Amino acid sequence: MSRTAKLGTVAAGLILLNLLVVALDSSKANAAPNDPPKPVYVTNTPLPVSGSLTIGSLPSVTIANTPLSVSGTVAISGPVNFSASSPLTVTNALDSSSKPIPLVVSEPAIVPYQSSCTIGLLLTCDFSAVPSGKRLVIQEFDAIATVSSGSLTSTQLDVPVNGTSVFHSFTVVNNGGNTFVTNQATTLYSDPNSTPLCSINTNGTISGTPVCAISGYLVPAQ
Repeated sequence: MSRTAKLGTVAAGLILLNLLVVALDSSKANAAPNDPPKPVYVTNTPLPVSGSLTIGSLPSVTIANTPLSVSGTVAISGPVNFSASSPLTVTNALDSSSKPIPLVVSEPAIVPYQSSCTIGLLLTCDFSAVPSGKRLVIQEFDAIATVSSGSLTSTQLDVPVNGTSVFHSFTVVNNGGNTFVTNQATTLYSDPNSTPLCSINTNGTISGTPVCAISGYLVPAQ
């Protein structure tokens, strides 16, 4: 084979090799879109955001576990006003049966009082004086006297209120054997530092020793 023929054969081979390389590159380019997608990672999170964000309508928020427990001290400054259309209702605490517990209202401090005295020649006697700063509330009056002739017509109790003394009469009954008694519930008052007085009236002659008695309690003078 001549030198010219050999060169032609080599050139033809190079042309075929170039065509084969171009064909392979073309097949690779056509196959690229069919490769599976690969994940993309952003490493600098969170991303900085600048500017303002506007929400067109706010959603309603519901707190299901009301009432909320509050610890510490809750202070309210300024006046709190309640109108007649929305009054404030105050109720007693409830017991284990969900019934209101009654409020205990204590009465003014009271001190029991009782006193007796023996009728003298003037047919009167004084009871124990009412202490200073106290007012006597008399709840019962008693008297007993025996006469040898005639009868005991009445018994009286003299108590001052606001500085003015008034006699209060009590009916007596014959208890037999010319012994007259009275035992009556009442409500009378006597000033602080005063001395209640008992007296009896008779149209006969007293025998024995007549006795009067009162009982009640003391309260703080207003």
